[in-house]
Amino acid sequence: GGFIGEAFATPAFQTGLLAVYGGFIVAQDWRLGVAALALYPVQAWLIPRMQRRVVRLNRERASAARGIADFLGESLDRIDDIRVDDRARGRLDRLGARLAGLIDIRAAIYRRKYAIKVVNNLLNQAPPVAFYSIGGLLVIQGRLDFGALVAVIAAHKEMNGPWRELLAYYQNWQEFDARYRGVVESIA
Repeated sequence: GGFIGEAFATPAFQTGLLAVYGGFIVAQDWRLGVAALALYPVQAWLIPRMQRRVVRLNRERASAARGIADFLGESLDRIDDIRVDDRARGRLDRLGARLAGLIDIRAAIYRRKYAIKVVNNLLNQAPPVAFYSIGGLLVIQGRLDFGALVAVIAAHKEMNGPWRELLAYYQNWQEFDARYRGVVESIA
């Protein structure tokens, strides 16, 4: 429900902000503009692919949790039979194995999310290095004004907010899509 309000406004507004900042940087110096914008297509290609795996793992986690709930429900329904046949130890071992599997899935989710953050941060911090090195060289050579370099660095810093909003929007879209598909599959 809350996501539908963002479905059109967030991508349009944040993409517009990115375009304005990017246009400003290119207007200051085309070489710095290329450096500022070069890694956004890489991020736009790589981060969603990494996020899809997290969504699949979340589905596995939900399925494993439902399996544990079913197993516990079945065990409670048959508690008298389990006690009479002395099968409680085996049931506890199977429950332990299922819980260990769930913990493994959760750990994989956290590792993937951490990897996404690391890659995203590395790709976000690479352009400032180019600004300082390439821009600094151009300033030293007198082919770029120092004020323009500072303006480009400030504009690029402002680009991180809209970009993170777009990535968060895409991640939310992926998660809501996975939840919707899960509900549809459970009904069908």
